[in-house]
Amino acid sequence: MKILSVYPMTEVQKGIAYECELHDHTNAYVSQAIIEIHYSDKEKYRKCWHAILNHYEIFRTKFVFGRLNDDMQVVTDDANYTWSEQPCLEEEIEVIAKSEKDISINDLPLTKFKVLETSEVTYLVWTFHHLLLDGWSMSATLDKVDRLYESGDKVIDEKRNNLNHSYSDYIKSSLKNTLKESELFWENYLNDFRGEPFPNISTVNSDHFSEKSREIKVSYPDIFEYCKNKKITVAALFETTWAKLLSLYTQRKDVLFSAIDSGRSSLEGRNDDLIGMTIQRRSKRVRLSARMTIHELLRNVMDDDLELQQQGALSLRKENSILSVGNNMSFSNTTFVFE
Repeated sequence: MKILSVYPMTEVQKGIAYECELHDHTNAYVSQAIIEIHYSDKEKYRKCWHAILNHYEIFRTKFVFGRLNDDMQVVTDDANYTWSEQPCLEEEIEVIAKSEKDISINDLPLTKFKVLETSEVTYLVWTFHHLLLDGWSMSATLDKVDRLYESGDKVIDEKRNNLNHSYSDYIKSSLKNTLKESELFWENYLNDFRGEPFPNISTVNSDHFSEKSREIKVSYPDIFEYCKNKKITVAALFETTWAKLLSLYTQRKDVLFSAIDSGRSSLEGRNDDLIGMTIQRRSKRVRLSARMTIHELLRNVMDDDLELQQQGALSLRKENSILSVGNNMSFSNTTFVFE
């Protein structure tokens, strides 16, 4: 096995790795898909998987966490995975799949496959660590395997031998955004924040509040149509709603929370051929004012999103440093995710 390149882990990868080390008794960050195989040529299907795994460098990657000055990912020239087969009963599938989740970030492989043959159906259990892939990349990988199966043996061999470098290119691009300009942007964005963190619900004195439950049914087409008419994104609408909620709970007009972004908005046409973990964490600040209309607020939130997408990811550790708070406290102690 030959080492081709070494580069830093992303901030999200570092966060996942830290959680895995902290809670090493769980497999919360091990993902799995159970796929019903309809293809007649099982050996060709396996070769397609091998070609895709060898083509994309994230499947040829090992992670070195907590042992060097920085946490690194090491790319080799050959995919590392296991492939096994066994007959089973239909009712045994879930138990067998669960036993496949014993994957550790410190060991290879980080992805493995087990073909389960029942009397009527064949299944593929694909298990991998979340350090490798986000949800988009998982779906894209499955699609690429299916498409490759429709090709001839020559195309499959070419795919296997042609090593893709799009993920390391993505990391290099991300590193550029962590340079001085981006650091200065985040310092200016956060340094005058004087808000409050979201309160611990268990410490709120319920005697001071009355509680009402109200159910509102809104269909997605209605939301989409509203956003279309107002020329805003659906994500901006929900972010604004979350900001208003934080403002009510903290009694502040200036709120801060963590926002998770796909990291693919600035790929400029490279999205389709990039397989790997691209999720990024950013700080999201929303200033509210009684003089501002709801439409003005929505536009501000959306315009701010567009500007943040041009900046590098910001770790919670760096945010706390800018805001001069310890690691056991955070102003952005809620996280917004929109899919």
